[in-house]
Amino acid sequence: MMMRRSYFKARNQLATISIAAAIAIAAWMWRPAQLAADQVPDWLRAASQDKLPDYPKETEAVVLLEEQYTTVKDNGEIETRCRRAYKLLRPEGREGYGGVRVDFDNETKLTYLKAWTITADGAAIELKEKEAVEAGLSSFEIYSDKRVKYLKFSEANPGSVVGYEFVQKHRPFVFEDDWWFQSRIPTRRARFVLQIPSGWEYTNHWAHYAEQKAESRTANQFTWELQDIPGIETEKNMPPWLTVAGRMDVKYFPRDPKMRTKTTGTWKDLGLWYGGLTASARGVSPQMQQKVAELTAAAPDRLAKIKALAAFTQRQVRYVAIEIGIGGYQPHNAGDIFARQYGDCKDKVTLLSAMLHEIGVESYYTLVDTERGIVTPEFPSVRFNHVILAIKVPNDVRTESLYATVNDPNLGRILFFDPTDTYVPLGYLPSSLQDNFGLVVGPEGGELLAMPLLPAATNRLLRTGKLNLSASGNLDGTVQETRWDSPQNRGGHSCWKWRRR
Repeated sequence: MMMRRSYFKARNQLATISIAAAIAIAAWMWRPAQLAADQVPDWLRAASQDKLPDYPKETEAVVLLEEQYTTVKDNGEIETRCRRAYKLLRPEGREGYGGVRVDFDNETKLTYLKAWTITADGAAIELKEKEAVEAGLSSFEIYSDKRVKYLKFSEANPGSVVGYEFVQKHRPFVFEDDWWFQSRIPTRRARFVLQIPSGWEYTNHWAHYAEQKAESRTANQFTWELQDIPGIETEKNMPPWLTVAGRMDVKYFPRDPKMRTKTTGTWKDLGLWYGGLTASARGVSPQMQQKVAELTAAAPDRLAKIKALAAFTQRQVRYVAIEIGIGGYQPHNAGDIFARQYGDCKDKVTLLSAMLHEIGVESYYTLVDTERGIVTPEFPSVRFNHVILAIKVPNDVRTESLYATVNDPNLGRILFFDPTDTYVPLGYLPSSLQDNFGLVVGPEGGELLAMPLLPAATNRLLRTGKLNLSASGNLDGTVQETRWDSPQNRGGHSCWKWRRR
């Protein structure tokens, strides 16, 4: 699966890492603190002296300062300096705010990292980057170049002020950034400073927060400042964090026309960018042609042929993700995927698209996010984490049973299909993708389409029972359940006995 784009901001939780690394970090976290009377920076000292308003007694901590300086250079390199300070108010604050982690990879270099503690009695403690624990990040990938450094604040006790600062340099694949200023605890002050080269431009978009105007200190420097931002109470089964937390999204537009291809100002631009990454991936090998002929030889019509090829990529091509750099977005060649019989979501889409082309059926990459609400029409962004396929339905194929079909005035009848999902058959969509948005990468660029919400008839439960009530008052019998839905239970049934005395 393609990773959702991340800007490698510091976080205050441990990442998913290897077991060995987790054990090492746990052991390191509980080692005795090494105290040293080092001087903390002026910005942290000033934040620690801020007079705070009254917060509810259950508030674990407060963000005293959230500050980000982003400097865009004329060669496309971006330097980000982040500073953050917390005051711990309750012992529970240690769990969420007792340390800091910073993500990085081969394209994002971490050039500076320090952390400090000011204890309740005014003592100053410094932690340097050499004291951090480094580990590899992993979730579903076999291998990823993403790594993390973690620092645990010394003496992170109620009444202490903790803070950190780090600098990253990176060359993004697209000129897009964001500023996250809201968290689950209150934020006293937040500031974002943007420095762009002469001749560059920017646009911004505010999500889940009232739009704020920038203050221009120089011709090419812009500053946004916020105060007293409320925290967001976390709840079980709440919507994804990206759909509720306040942030500002930013796009940069270079003055050099040759670099403008890295700015996706519209959905069409974004589709052109991704189309360029995938342009040469769908070549067909002789072995693939032979397999297509074999799989479709007994199919009575075009729809049966499509179903045969879809089932092959779903169940015979193993899911394996190896993501390094642009490999998080760019698929491997179809011939290589077929020869090895494995790949991630965009690889499975590539292979199926190439095989469909052999039977005269065209199809398009479709970028989606598996969490509904992440992709919003008003802000074109590479904020996706998954790729599915949009199949152009031939004129001779009826769509009554293909519930995941939409009619688009530009592309015609489009059938969305996820070859990564092992169970959801052609014509249906996993629940997370229904009533969601997908960026269809067509021949003329990208087009954001609304994916359908499947009708209730495709997701039913029918329960029938035969019960007997005896003269003595005993009730027993048999209850049978039949389910219709898109996952593996479609058409399935179960039978169980029920008895009550």
